[in-house]
Amino acid sequence: MYHFLQSCFNSLLPKRCPTCSEGIVAEPTPVCSTCWAQLWTSVSPRAINLSYAWGGTSILPYHLPHVANAMRSIKFGGRPDLAIALGQLMAQTIPMPEVDVLVPLPLRADRYYARGYNQAEHIALGLHRIWGTALATDLIRRPLTLKNFGAKGQASRKESDRFGIYGAYEITNSEHLKGLRIALVDDTLTTGSTLNAAAEVLQKKTRVADVIPLTLAYAVRLRS
Repeated sequence: MYHFLQSCFNSLLPKRCPTCSEGIVAEPTPVCSTCWAQLWTSVSPRAINLSYAWGGTSILPYHLPHVANAMRSIKFGGRPDLAIALGQLMAQTIPMPEVDVLVPLPLRADRYYARGYNQAEHIALGLHRIWGTALATDLIRRPLTLKNFGAKGQASRKESDRFGIYGAYEITNSEHLKGLRIALVDDTLTTGSTLNAAAEVLQKKTRVADVIPLTLAYAVRLRS
């Protein structure tokens, strides 16, 4: 709730650059021109290949201070406008993947209501505005509670959790996904467990043709 109220309060004030805190007036982007140029020049695409999602891309190294500040702003600073702009930046700096639909990784309900938005949806919206690829926000969701396992289920749970979080995602309509090539969109790649868990559900519970991961930033070492 705090971040939602902060977002409302920020809308009443002159926008401040989330990466350097300098005031900005009539800027065409949500950050100042200096920081925007820094973000552009920091683009360094890396390949993402997980167990259930591969052939994807991440573009910004999280260890750079201005990148980290921008990513924190889109998650915790009430700046969905910056998420859209960074999604557009990504769309303009990597080849458009051969996919049928962009699917943003859903948030847990408590995090969504605290922030007032899902940053992955706004990143995907930025990609959509440049590429024109279809955007679907209702094909995968976070259940209110995770599946409960007894002692007998521990072995299978550990196997499933090797690269993901078992039961963290549910498919809302598997028939709509049959044969589709999915681009799974998130903000930052760290361990890859959440992306991989969602991709695992898509691969096992539906007949999708492919799942390609896309993230703005990467906080791990990836191959170029």
